[in-house]
This record gives sequence, C-alpha cells and structure tokens, in this order.
Amino acid sequence: MKKVLILLISMVLLGSALPAAAQGGSTTLTATVIFDTVYLREGPDVSFAVVAEASRGDVLTLTGRTDDGTWYQVQLADGQSAWLADYLITVDGSGAALPVVEAPISDEVIVPPGCEYFNIGPFYGSAGQSVVLVQGWEAASRELVQEYMDNVVQIVTFDGRIISTYAAYASEITFNEARGTWQVFWRFDMGPVSVGEHRTEWTQMFNRAISDGLDANGDGQMDTYGPDPLTYGCTLIIQ
Repeated sequence: MKKVLILLISMVLLGSALPAAAQGGSTTLTATVIFDTVYLREGPDVSFAVVAEASRGDVLTLTGRTDDGTWYQVQLADGQSAWLADYLITVDGSGAALPVVEAPISDEVIVPPGCEYFNIGPFYGSAGQSVVLVQGWEAASRELVQEYMDNVVQIVTFDGRIISTYAAYASEITFNEARGTWQVFWRFDMGPVSVGEHRTEWTQMFNRAISDGLDANGDGQMDTYGPDPLTYGCTLIIQ
C-alpha cells in the first residue's frame, strides 16, 4: 500500500521568491531525494502550488525549516526558494541545525486519512484552516484504475463519525506522464475544525482481490490488494 502514499505525495508534492525571516544563523545542509519524483512548493504544505520538481538521487541545498521540522526550505538553481516535506529526502546532517524560517500559511491543511500506515504523521494545522482529506490510487492502466473504483468502497471517519464513502468525490482518471501511471484522487473538504487532537480512519472494503499492475516493492510480482478489508488511521493536531 505504500504506493498509495507515493501517489499522494506526487500529486500533492515549491518556489517563487518568498519573503522569509530566519531565526538563527546561515547554516545550510545538503539532502538527497529518495522518491522517483517529488514536487517543490511555494510553501510548507501540499496545498501550495508546485513550482519545481526533483528526481531520485538529486542533491538539494537546504536553507531552513519549519519550527516542527516537517518541511525544509530549498534553494533552487535560480536562487529562489521552495519547500518540500522531510520524508521525501535524506538529510546529510541534523536538520535541527537549520534556522527556523517564517513561512507562508495556507488556507488549507491537507491530510491523507490513512497516513500512519506509511509512517507519516501526525499532521498539524492552524485554527481557521480548512481541513481537506485527500487520498489517491494509481495503476498501470486506466482499466485497472476503473477496476479499483468498481470493486472497492472507501469509508472515511473523523473522530469516529462517518463523513464520506468518497464515491461522490472522485476525480477523473488521468495519466501522469512523469510517473507513467494512471491515477484517480478523492478530495473531501471538511472546513475548519476545533483546536485540539483529531483522529481520522480510512477503510478500504474489497469485493475481491485486485491488482494495480505495478511492482512497488520490487519483488518481481504485480501488487495485489484485498479481499480482506484494510483500515489505517491518522492523527491531526490543530493548534
């Protein structure tokens, strides 16, 4: 299932020049991209516009970080700045040595509702931000994406309350040239939620076992999912 998150990162994973005030010195570090394709954004959240891309093995210069260390500011080749999430790179050194940068705040906080399966989270947001739950699926062909949609029910809960089966919120099936895969996404905008800790759960219920036609773990076999249901959770903290 890790390919689901990789897809989400690809969709949802910076840099026109941004005014930024750093706390601390001018320390920089280098980092290596560990995913095939990652997106660099105007700010430290997947709701910000994509302004550049990087590929697996690319070495980036880090110039700052968010206070919680979950996003890094990157210096682009033209001297401008962008942002990317910490889990997309391996940092050469301690990210804590970088100065904290005052970054733009998005109107939205985007959360994949099953993030903990992928060892990501918790996610953080600010009071007043709209909470948007986003999940994606990719496969080797349009037909395999449609097969998933025809045979899997996705149920999402927020603080124990069912909020969506996602069926009404699916995007069109599109082709991602960079990844060479077909994709579909679900987006559910919950609006602002109260300050404090919240819990989401994402359940997939399969009519039968299906394949995405890909080999995400590199074992030489096509990935299969189901028929048993799968449930994953994610914690969201609004401050």
